[in-house]
Amino acid sequence: MEKNIRLLTDGYKKLQDKFSRLQEETKMKNQNIEVVNDDLLSLQIENNLLNKKVEDLTLEREKLIQRWMNKVSKDAEVLNDANKVLELNRKTGK
Repeated sequence: MEKNIRLLTDGYKKLQDKFSRLQEETKMKNQNIEVVNDDLLSLQIENNLLNKKVEDLTLEREKLIQRWMNKVSKDAEVLNDANKVLELNRKTGK
């Protein structure tokens, strides 16, 4: 009987130790999960900011291209008009 009580007591102490270790391990894992979640949130925010910047720069690039195309078109019209005037001057002998 005494032996059984001692065996049960030893088993209980081992289970208590194992439970304590598992609790500590769980606590550490939860802390690590919080750190990972914080890092993930930070990276998501950074990603959103970078995507917004890319979107803004793409829009700005499109506007610059359109302005350049408008200028080139106007320059081409001026050259065409000048060529027409020169052609008329040649034909009329002036």
